[in-house]
Amino acid sequence: MIPALPSKRLLRALSSLLKDSAPTRPAPRHICLACRGQLLTPRANRAPQRAASLLITKATRSASTSSAQGSPDPQSSFTLPDISSHYSIFPNTLPLGPPPAGPFNIDLTALRREFLQLQSRFHPDKFPPQQKAKAEALSSRINEAYKILRDPLLRAQYILLNTYGIDVTSEDNSAHPMDVGILMEVMEAQESMEEAETEKQIMALKEQNQERIDVTLQLLDDAFSSRNAEVARRECIRLRYWASLAEGLNAWDGKGSEVRLAH
Repeated sequence: MIPALPSKRLLRALSSLLKDSAPTRPAPRHICLACRGQLLTPRANRAPQRAASLLITKATRSASTSSAQGSPDPQSSFTLPDISSHYSIFPNTLPLGPPPAGPFNIDLTALRREFLQLQSRFHPDKFPPQQKAKAEALSSRINEAYKILRDPLLRAQYILLNTYGIDVTSEDNSAHPMDVGILMEVMEAQESMEEAETEKQIMALKEQNQERIDVTLQLLDDAFSSRNAEVARRECIRLRYWASLAEGLNAWDGKGSEVRLAH
């Protein structure tokens, strides 16, 4: 049986229905280059770009907030110092680091200048509350490094311990026996101070002791530069006695003053 053909009326109704249901395309509009690039970018590649954009925006807002509040963010506003060693904290004064690359004797004026700059830059009061604890720890670390490096004796002990593993402050005297020549020299200097009767004699002894210290510092510089750990150890012990004698001379208050030198 042959199916009946649709009437003209039915065909017109179907045609009208199809036209109404077809999606209408909006009139073409001008698209900027940036937007066109986004449309042409595959959807899978847009995620990393969006993440990077959000990260940059977040960092920018954080830096702007810190700047507006007057509270520096050490992770964005500052470059933190290298605290791997006492020397690395002061790169301007000690760019070569400890001996043998750098000298043992250092410019104390330049060291103090850089120390004050660091303390001002990383003062805990300049940091927001949530970072104050870290800022205080950093400030303490800077103080410790400066205290050690500005004192020749502490500096020598630090180098011996950290470079050669020699602890001259150990209570085990058998590990670092005293040189007889050094012992006799120290005993004579101690007796001279105990027998002094006038301020003038004490001043003369101070000058003699300062000469000993200067000679010892030069010997230490030479020993560290040549990697001679044994000579450096011996001169460090000698320097410890001369430093102790200097303290005794400064504390002298009359003939017969008891002097106890550090051992």
